[in-house]
Amino acid sequence: MIVVLFSYVMRDDANVEEEAAAADRMWSIVTSMPGFISYKVKRLGGA
Repeated sequence: MIVVLFSYVMRDDANVEEEAAAADRMWSIVTSMPGFISYKVKRLGGA
C-alpha cells in the first residue's frame, strides 16, 4: 500500500487559473494510473 500526503500554501500573488489547470492535469494523470483507489481533500483553516 502506498499513501501519499502533501500540503501546500499558495502565495498571495499566485495565478489561480494556472494552478487550477495544473491540478486538472494532475488529476487526469493520477486517476488513470493502475491501482488508483481514491483521493481525499482536507482543507485546514488558514489566514
